[in-house]
Amino acid sequence: MTELQRKLLPVKKSVAQVTQATGEIEKLASTNAENKTIEVKRHPITEMFFMRTPEFIVSAVLLSILLYFLLVYDEVFIAKLVKLLPTLSDKKMAVSIAHDIESQVSGYLFNNYND
Repeated sequence: MTELQRKLLPVKKSVAQVTQATGEIEKLASTNAENKTIEVKRHPITEMFFMRTPEFIVSAVLLSILLYFLLVYDEVFIAKLVKLLPTLSDKKMAVSIAHDIESQVSGYLFNNYND
Protein backbone atom coordinates (compact mmCIF):
# COMPACT_ATOMS: atom_id res chain seq x y z
CA MET A 1 0.00 0.00 0.00
CA THR A 2 2.83 2.39 0.83
CA GLU A 3 4.54 1.51 -2.40
CA LEU A 4 1.33 2.23 -4.31
CA GLN A 5 1.00 5.59 -2.55
CA ARG A 6 4.59 6.42 -3.45
CA LYS A 7 4.00 5.58 -7.13
CA LEU A 8 0.75 7.56 -7.24
CA LEU A 9 2.26 10.59 -5.51
CA PRO A 10 3.37 12.31 -8.80
CA VAL A 11 -0.12 11.72 -10.27
CA LYS A 12 -1.69 13.12 -7.09
CA LYS A 13 0.49 16.25 -7.34
CA SER A 14 -0.49 16.70 -11.00
CA VAL A 15 -4.18 16.38 -10.15
CA ALA A 16 -3.75 18.95 -7.35
CA GLN A 17 -2.05 21.37 -9.75
CA VAL A 18 -4.82 20.90 -12.33
CA THR A 19 -7.44 21.47 -9.62
CA GLN A 20 -5.66 24.64 -8.49
CA ALA A 21 -5.37 25.91 -12.08
CA THR A 22 -9.05 25.17 -12.67
CA GLY A 23 -9.95 27.18 -9.55
CA GLU A 24 -7.87 30.15 -10.72
CA ILE A 25 -9.50 30.03 -14.18
CA GLU A 26 -12.94 30.01 -12.58
CA LYS A 27 -11.97 33.05 -10.48
CA LEU A 28 -10.85 34.94 -13.56
CA ALA A 29 -14.00 33.99 -15.44
CA SER A 30 -16.25 35.02 -12.57
CA THR A 31 -14.58 38.44 -12.14
CA ASN A 32 -14.84 39.13 -15.88
CA ALA A 33 -18.47 38.03 -15.92
CA GLU A 34 -19.46 40.41 -13.12
CA ASN A 35 -21.29 43.50 -14.31
CA LYS A 36 -19.27 46.48 -13.38
CA THR A 37 -21.22 49.70 -13.50
CA ILE A 38 -19.42 52.85 -14.43
CA GLU A 39 -21.02 56.06 -13.32
CA VAL A 40 -20.19 59.20 -15.25
CA LYS A 41 -20.33 62.20 -13.01
CA ARG A 42 -21.57 65.30 -14.74
CA HIS A 43 -21.09 68.81 -13.61
CA PRO A 44 -24.52 70.46 -13.31
CA ILE A 45 -23.35 73.84 -14.60
CA THR A 46 -21.81 72.48 -17.80
CA GLU A 47 -24.80 70.21 -18.39
CA MET A 48 -27.15 73.16 -17.97
CA PHE A 49 -24.92 75.26 -20.26
CA PHE A 50 -25.03 72.71 -23.06
CA MET A 51 -28.74 72.02 -22.64
CA ARG A 52 -29.89 75.64 -22.36
CA THR A 53 -27.62 77.33 -24.93
CA PRO A 54 -29.79 76.56 -27.99
CA GLU A 55 -32.90 77.82 -26.18
CA PHE A 56 -31.10 81.01 -25.18
CA ILE A 57 -29.86 81.66 -28.72
CA VAL A 58 -33.33 81.13 -30.22
CA SER A 59 -34.91 83.39 -27.59
CA ALA A 60 -32.32 86.13 -28.18
CA VAL A 61 -32.84 86.02 -31.96
CA LEU A 62 -36.62 86.15 -31.63
CA LEU A 63 -36.41 89.00 -29.14
CA SER A 64 -34.11 90.95 -31.47
CA ILE A 65 -36.46 90.46 -34.42
CA LEU A 66 -39.49 91.49 -32.37
CA LEU A 67 -37.69 94.53 -30.98
CA TYR A 68 -36.58 95.54 -34.48
CA PHE A 69 -40.11 95.41 -35.86
CA LEU A 70 -41.54 97.24 -32.87
CA LEU A 71 -39.00 100.04 -33.27
CA VAL A 72 -39.29 100.24 -37.06
CA TYR A 73 -43.07 100.09 -37.25
CA ASP A 74 -43.67 102.23 -34.19
CA GLU A 75 -46.11 104.61 -35.83
CA VAL A 76 -48.15 101.78 -37.38
CA PHE A 77 -48.30 100.01 -34.02
CA ILE A 78 -49.42 103.17 -32.21
CA ALA A 79 -52.02 103.96 -34.89
CA LYS A 80 -53.56 100.50 -34.59
CA LEU A 81 -53.48 100.73 -30.81
CA VAL A 82 -55.27 104.10 -30.90
CA LYS A 83 -57.98 102.66 -33.17
CA LEU A 84 -58.68 99.91 -30.64
CA LEU A 85 -59.20 102.19 -27.64
CA PRO A 86 -62.68 103.69 -27.15
CA THR A 87 -62.13 107.04 -25.39
CA LEU A 88 -59.86 109.96 -26.17
CA SER A 89 -58.25 109.89 -22.72
CA ASP A 90 -57.38 106.19 -23.17
CA LYS A 91 -55.89 106.98 -26.57
CA LYS A 92 -53.76 109.79 -25.15
CA MET A 93 -52.58 107.59 -22.30
CA ALA A 94 -51.69 104.74 -24.69
CA VAL A 95 -49.69 107.10 -26.94
CA SER A 96 -47.91 108.53 -23.91
CA ILE A 97 -47.06 105.06 -22.58
CA ALA A 98 -45.85 103.92 -26.01
CA HIS A 99 -43.57 106.97 -26.36
CA ASP A 100 -42.22 106.46 -22.86
CA ILE A 101 -41.46 102.82 -23.60
CA GLU A 102 -39.82 103.77 -26.89
CA SER A 103 -37.62 106.40 -25.27
CA GLN A 104 -36.65 104.04 -22.42
CA VAL A 105 -35.73 101.21 -24.79
CA SER A 106 -33.88 103.53 -27.16
CA GLY A 107 -31.96 105.08 -24.27
CA TYR A 108 -31.08 101.65 -22.91
CA LEU A 109 -29.87 100.39 -26.28
CA PHE A 110 -27.94 103.58 -26.97
CA ASN A 111 -26.21 103.52 -23.58
CA ASN A 112 -25.28 99.84 -23.87
CA TYR A 113 -24.09 100.27 -27.43
CA ASN A 114 -21.73 103.11 -26.46
CA ASP A 115 -20.29 101.27 -23.45
